[in-house]
Amino acid sequence: QEDSRSSSISEVVRLTTKMVTGELRKRDCQLVLEMEPVGEVRGSRTQLGQVVLNLLINALEAMADRYGEKNQIVVRVAPEGDRVKVEIEDNGPGMGEEVCARVFDPFFTTKHNGGTGLGLAISKKIAESCGGTITVHSERGKGTRFVLIVPRAIH
Repeated sequence: QEDSRSSSISEVVRLTTKMVTGELRKRDCQLVLEMEPVGEVRGSRTQLGQVVLNLLINALEAMADRYGEKNQIVVRVAPEGDRVKVEIEDNGPGMGEEVCARVFDPFFTTKHNGGTGLGLAISKKIAESCGGTITVHSERGKGTRFVLIVPRAIH
């Protein structure tokens, strides 16, 4: 059963951030990792990696061409009681309330290059399958922060 597996979320985040190194450079984007020791969480490495990768790619694609201000994505991993919180925050253009309310709806997309609108819907399903949650906080002109909270593994 998928949700009975456990994995190191810190390792998942490290491996996943390495996968987007080229894209970070291309978009002149700085990646900041703030990782506290958190141990194992419920869920498979593959599926949790898919969620983190999707959130990172969305953050990268949100980055605008700008003058002066540096594009930046901050990834935080921290304990939160019997859970672990993974935050992926960008300083891109942000989204309004009407978009935030729909980002997890299947087939909803704001991408003009033909995104499927499935990435966040699938990410939400994966988070829920291991007993977790995923939420979005965003403000126009101030960036976006996705928060993934997953239960610690019980050994």
